[in-house]
Amino acid sequence: DEAGQRAADKAFSLLGEAGLETRLLKVENAKDPDEYIKKFGADAFGRLLKTSKNHILFKVEQLKKEADLTDVDQKIDFAKKVTELLAGLDDDIEINAYIPEIVKLTDISADTLKRGISREKNGTGESIVQRVNTVTSRSDAVSEAKKHIINIMVTHPKLYNMIARNISKNELNDEFYARIMAVVEAQSKDGNVPTQASIVSAFEDASEQARLARLFMVGEEFSDEEIKKALRDSIITAKRAYYNDILTNGKEEAEKLKAISEIRALNSLTL
Repeated sequence: DEAGQRAADKAFSLLGEAGLETRLLKVENAKDPDEYIKKFGADAFGRLLKTSKNHILFKVEQLKKEADLTDVDQKIDFAKKVTELLAGLDDDIEINAYIPEIVKLTDISADTLKRGISREKNGTGESIVQRVNTVTSRSDAVSEAKKHIINIMVTHPKLYNMIARNISKNELNDEFYARIMAVVEAQSKDGNVPTQASIVSAFEDASEQARLARLFMVGEEFSDEEIKKALRDSIITAKRAYYNDILTNGKEEAEKLKAISEIRALNSLTL
């Protein structure tokens, strides 16, 4: 019950301060482990032990129970509390070990958790608008920008026309992403809105379906303004890389002049 959960939370804190590693085991259909073993046997109790939770996962589950995740405001508040909880840990290895488990429990993407933890630890207040620009490697930044564009396209298919007006399949410079864009384009005709299922079903290869599914998994809840700002930054990053490559490796003078014009136009890009 609620009182027992509060007591468990307090016990976790006290024992943790004493340097002890603790886990919580939820015993159902019995008042204690002794009765459980008598009723169901030692092997059953051994299996039950594997379901025990440490303090962090226990707390995340409690926060999840307290929130209505169908409500956008509560979902955002829940995500903030989870990232604050993880940011309170000192060991980065421990944090990274928790993230996959919390992704399973909460459906919050690993990228979202990591950015939230970074904001809490650094006090930077960094938003998704800055995400692509904070990637240290330029090639990683370009790759992240392309992925972000496609992620928005498949999770917000109504924005397809806006995206298509500002970046072409060629400018994405990625065969798989170009095919996704072509699928969304075809399925958006006559005012139709593609669904995640219809987009995935257009790809027959299992590995491609899995790759596409991962793009859906990183979908996040942000305001329309935040999405547009992040999308603009991502399009600028991807297009600049594409046209810089033409300037470096292109052979035709006209092609290079067009690239210079496109790069200059990026500064005034609006969505």
